[in-house]
Amino acid sequence: MERCALFWKSNKFGNHGRQRDPCGFSFFASTSHDETQLQLESNQDYDIFERGGRALAVSLDIANAFNSLPFGVIREALEFFGVPLYLRRIVGSYLEGRQVAVVNGQGEIVRHPVLCGVPQGSVLGPFLWNISYDWVLRGALLPGMRLFCYADDTLVVASGGSFGEVAQLAMAGTRLVVGRIQALGLRVSLDKTEALLFHGPRMGPPSGAALVVEGVRISVASSMKYLGLVLDGRWNFEPHFKSLEGRLVRAAGALGKLLPNLGGPCQSVRRLYCGIIRSMALYGAPIWDDALIRRTNRTPVHTTGQRLSGPRD
Repeated sequence: MERCALFWKSNKFGNHGRQRDPCGFSFFASTSHDETQLQLESNQDYDIFERGGRALAVSLDIANAFNSLPFGVIREALEFFGVPLYLRRIVGSYLEGRQVAVVNGQGEIVRHPVLCGVPQGSVLGPFLWNISYDWVLRGALLPGMRLFCYADDTLVVASGGSFGEVAQLAMAGTRLVVGRIQALGLRVSLDKTEALLFHGPRMGPPSGAALVVEGVRISVASSMKYLGLVLDGRWNFEPHFKSLEGRLVRAAGALGKLLPNLGGPCQSVRRLYCGIIRSMALYGAPIWDDALIRRTNRTPVHTTGQRLSGPRD
């Protein structure tokens, strides 16, 4: 298994020279949530926004993604990327003969064969998912359409002039991507899918704007949570900082209730707690650091810091 992992970590997929799609950012060296967000932000043409252009982002929710990927898709991906036959046989043996045992209503143990799912907790799991899901990212896209992905978090972005133009492109592009995801044997929960319009000043979406994909109505919201950040149409991050304040206070309150029999945390433990809160507060900082110029964004951060500062020993 370690040899298989080293093979994929080198990003050299066999002798065919086939590389993963650059729009996929998960589980590889020098890729992270921040890299995905930075790539998304850097692809926004702010000059177009100032001239009245728009970009509509649709975040797809894949139901039970890692447990639903068929083994056959994994085998095809290994062959496509030119993985040596002996390694394909090792992985095939690793996936073969898996079963799940359940107790039925009569108290009997019933075994069912497992035919899908990336083995989680394994060093191979992330790489098997990446090379299998890469097929979705390699598909042809419509003009004005881009695709971003971190693990199973897939974002379809359509750019254009008027809202009607980007809405039509987003619906067509989303149907295209959803079809490719379904062809892998996965299922998209369209009722949990979110949409957000990136726009210039006073160019927001019409009231009640929505997309319709496969008969499901997807409302265009004023904000959308993606990879742990709350994005808004102007990249101001006001919704993110407003939600961050409450989360930090709740987390600090939960930590403060620990160690009650010892009279509360000592100074060293309190420093540990502060480190936890700090890591939560600074998550995604390379993305939103410029947004702290706005006073409305700084205020929740300062207020939270004052509320969390406790007396010293």
